[in-house]
Amino acid sequence: MDSSTPVSHTINIPGISQESSREESLLSSIEGKLEANCSSVTIFKAPSEINIEGRNVFVPAKVSIGPFHHGAAHLQSVENLKWRYLSTFLKHNSSLTLQDLIKIVVKSESRLKKCYEKKFCSLDRDEFSLIMLLDCCFILELLLRYSKRRFKRRNDPVFTTPGLLFDIKCDLMLLENQIPYFLLDEIYEKVLDPREENMFLSDLTFRFFRTMVPGDRKFMGDNFMVEADHLLEMVHSCFLSTYPPVKTNDKLKSKALPSASKLKTAGIKFKNARSSKSLLDIKFQNGVLEIPPLRVYQQTEAIL
Repeated sequence: MDSSTPVSHTINIPGISQESSREESLLSSIEGKLEANCSSVTIFKAPSEINIEGRNVFVPAKVSIGPFHHGAAHLQSVENLKWRYLSTFLKHNSSLTLQDLIKIVVKSESRLKKCYEKKFCSLDRDEFSLIMLLDCCFILELLLRYSKRRFKRRNDPVFTTPGLLFDIKCDLMLLENQIPYFLLDEIYEKVLDPREENMFLSDLTFRFFRTMVPGDRKFMGDNFMVEADHLLEMVHSCFLSTYPPVKTNDKLKSKALPSASKLKTAGIKFKNARSSKSLLDIKFQNGVLEIPPLRVYQQTEAIL
């Protein structure tokens, strides 16, 4: 053997290699849990404890959006309609192909998946990407048809079947039935130039949902978010109080509020806050509690 050739020696020290392996295993486990609980998750399954009278009010009635309720038997009629909507949506821009849209979805696949509560989203990559593409284009085409009459509504069951459009609006406000807003916005701007259309996606969304939100419509646009995690958050923004937040004692936060009858017995007076801009514009001053009126309509349960 040539004495100039370097010789490699491996020295095994008992306990050291096992210790290193344990550290790597623990590190991997902690990183996995951190990723699963990271703040990027914005779309959750609702706790079963908050169902009403045994009904799962978070299950969509007519259309599934996203992975949580995909494939449910009672939602298949609108599922088939999504393909018609996709075909029409692609015709809005002759220079854009289906492959272009697929590339957008696939490129964002990892970010999209992180938006969903992981333990309820176990679809394979192709199926997940297909759901994202199909549902995104369905929503965008629906918003366009609703807001712009030049887009075809004739022979469209969503607009000709009594009650179907209303049910779909309710479904699109369900926590478990959401799609990340950034994907909607990106595809909308690829297919339709908002400047040429003179209408941004937030404008289309506001027009679509404004009849569902109680309160004075003149003030809704003031609160309506132009950027959000999903459609539900945009609708929720209409309910935010226009009053500055009031500092409260931490000890009082956990206490249940007394009922209206108990407050009245204690001498509190109630006043109708007719001029309020938001349903949450509640004010207490000089023993008088001013509350905006809540009118109960068909969509009230879905909103609350």
